[in-house]
Amino acid sequence: MLNLVFGILVLEQGFGLCYIENGESMKSKIIKSELDLPAGSLDCALSAFENGADGVYLGLKSFSARASAVNFSLEDLSKLRASTSGKIYVTINTLLKASQLDEALQLCKSLDELDIDGLIVQDLGLARQVRRLFPHLGLQASTQLAVHTSSGVKALAGLGFSRVVLARELSLKEIETIRNDCPDVELKVFIHGALCYGFSGLCMASRIITGRSANCGACAQICRSWMDSPSGEGYWLSMRDLCAGPLAKSLSDMGIDALKVEGRMKSPLYTGLCARFYRHILDGEDSFYEADLQALRLAFDRRSTSAYLEGEKDLFNTDFPGHRGIQAGIIESLGRSSVTIRASRHLCNHDGLLCFKGTRSCQFAISGLKPFVSPGQRFTIDVEPRSIECMESGRPVFLVSDHALNSKSYGTEGMALYKKPIDIIMKVLGDRLEIEARGYRKAYEAPVSLSSSAGLEEGLSKVFSSGTFKPSAMKVIDENGPSFIPLSVLKSIRRDFYESLQDYIRGLKLDIPREAAFADPGFKLPQRDLLPMWDEVAQVDGKAFISLRPVLFCPGDSPLGSFATEQAYWKRIEAIMAENPGVIVGLNNVSQLKLAKAHPETRFFADVWLYCANISAFAALGLDAAYSWAEERPDIQCPAVFDPGPFQYPLFISRTCLRSQGLGLSCSSCRTRRHDIPLAQNGQEYVAKVRDCTTIIVKR
Repeated sequence: MLNLVFGILVLEQGFGLCYIENGESMKSKIIKSELDLPAGSLDCALSAFENGADGVYLGLKSFSARASAVNFSLEDLSKLRASTSGKIYVTINTLLKASQLDEALQLCKSLDELDIDGLIVQDLGLARQVRRLFPHLGLQASTQLAVHTSSGVKALAGLGFSRVVLARELSLKEIETIRNDCPDVELKVFIHGALCYGFSGLCMASRIITGRSANCGACAQICRSWMDSPSGEGYWLSMRDLCAGPLAKSLSDMGIDALKVEGRMKSPLYTGLCARFYRHILDGEDSFYEADLQALRLAFDRRSTSAYLEGEKDLFNTDFPGHRGIQAGIIESLGRSSVTIRASRHLCNHDGLLCFKGTRSCQFAISGLKPFVSPGQRFTIDVEPRSIECMESGRPVFLVSDHALNSKSYGTEGMALYKKPIDIIMKVLGDRLEIEARGYRKAYEAPVSLSSSAGLEEGLSKVFSSGTFKPSAMKVIDENGPSFIPLSVLKSIRRDFYESLQDYIRGLKLDIPREAAFADPGFKLPQRDLLPMWDEVAQVDGKAFISLRPVLFCPGDSPLGSFATEQAYWKRIEAIMAENPGVIVGLNNVSQLKLAKAHPETRFFADVWLYCANISAFAALGLDAAYSWAEERPDIQCPAVFDPGPFQYPLFISRTCLRSQGLGLSCSSCRTRRHDIPLAQNGQEYVAKVRDCTTIIVKR
């Protein structure tokens, strides 16, 4: 298909603009953004593709940042790869100790055999080794790396990443700036799903309070917890869910390569509805919008917000942290064990309802209707007496499950496994058949006879297309002339050869490169608690140290306090470096590697937020020294890697100021107003410190 209208080329694979300048054609191809959906299970992935997803991302049974999702076995992944030509990305987005790194690389070998389209990682040591061992396996930087500036994207590109998943805490304008600054790096942006109060990768609340690390896939969702504040009790850190809606089209028009929906813990129904919702938006099919949105809100909805895309507004959901669906009616009266409701929409038996009274909530299913009620009708149903305690006349009730919305069963048990394409060379030598593929060779005695027709190659191709592999190319060398081998013999040879080839591939030793020995840097890093959090020079044992902030949202003129002063921050730090000759500088974000390259005369170290969990991660950073990953304290035998000691991380580092929900002083700019907000949970006191458009929450 090729239509030319007013200089616009419409291509089968996307869109393109054709400019005519000085008589010469100059083409600039514009491709619609790839729509990527989460897949917590094989059914979720199939639902996503069936409803319009271009790709899915998924985790395996280990090394997944969503460890409590169903996740995929290698057999599940093989079935998925066999069933679709869509993009498949696998997440190994946790930090890895040395012992885990080798195991993860062995897993990457299996993923390589399944021809996945990319690997989403957080650990820079894993990324370094994947580049060496599997150079064609596309590396994507997880949002766990907290990349939110152009410098961060460029640094990751320099480390071998082809695509970067940006942090969620960015406005459309900021994303566009990064897009323009980094035209050669693929960018992926979140458009839908849960928002964390803190930056992904920088949140330590779960580890500090429960011992479960979000960097190991075990987040306990502390920000969804009940807390006390000067304004009373509430879920003060619980964010609404992101719903970009039509803004997804704006991001696509901006040239963002991929758009990402969050939710590997969600159901196949939710995944399919999200795929359909955004497929229609990206394809400009506006007539489906309201119906798609209603269905999606019924599947899961915490109340929605455009979050940071249009500015910091309507971010919190402080009265209830879970799914609340859509309003379905009003409570008119209460009995001892019954409730009368005036419906505002069609309701049927087995629909699920939710109601609130103060800080309490309850859910119950409708039963006893004959057979449904219409908007405006009253109905009375029996409920448990304890549910009555959570109800109040005049309060709304919400529909949280619709009996008509059901997940489709895909019958995955009988799905075929993926057949790896291989090049095969076959030689017929007298009464022997020699077969070679993937560097493995095996010979078979065979009853070879002369044939009056040259049909052996066709027969071999047909027979060897069955089984666990499939020929991408086959070369047959028949030294006897036209030969014939019985079909039953060829099938037996194929089965044996494919089994032997599979055993050979599995047995191939992965030669993992070992890092060279590192020299003593000539200085020792002090216990981390002897240094200020960031931005202040400290003298320890006669040496000067300064640590840089993990996020660079500095004061500005936009409603968000624009981060666009990244260059101003560098100038400020460079001035401090000039005033303190010999100062040793700690980096806390990959974006800051730029500073190290610009100042080879200065000594730099990886601070506690630029995680060094294994020796390959340290080698990837290329710095003089590092603190080892403080959450797990991995045993890295290297004179340049130091134990940080008993350092107490903040629970959260956030872009979100709690003043936006009435907990703090109202201020137009953090340039002039700084404040602390006390919080408490289960008897433990915390304080939210608002500084320079960044909030950190620490224990008192």
